[in-house]
Amino acid sequence: MLKKFMNPFTIGTLLNSAPMIIQAAGKLIDMVKEREEGASKHTESIPITPDNLEEVVVRLERRLDTMDEASVEQLKLIKQLASQNEALVASLRRQQQRATFAFVLALIALLLAILGVAAS
Repeated sequence: MLKKFMNPFTIGTLLNSAPMIIQAAGKLIDMVKEREEGASKHTESIPITPDNLEEVVVRLERRLDTMDEASVEQLKLIKQLASQNEALVASLRRQQQRATFAFVLALIALLLAILGVAAS
């Protein structure tokens, strides 16, 4: 059974793409943490009375707006991560095709060399 290994080009591609992916993932993690912290602050029990009903509704609307904005930002970051992963996969495929082509050329050259030695 043959083991698959990464060629140097693949490793280089991974190393070049990794900082962008890590940065975007870090932003996503920070946003989720901020969202969770913000949610815990807003879960304080506020007694609802006819006098403060409008204030409670305004607070809830602000909270929903904030959550919507955070969700949009999270989706943007997820989209960015997905596009970076897609670019990485495409690059890895190109590198694999190049390596396969180089291997086939080397194999042909070896066969020609053997035939040349055998013919002489």
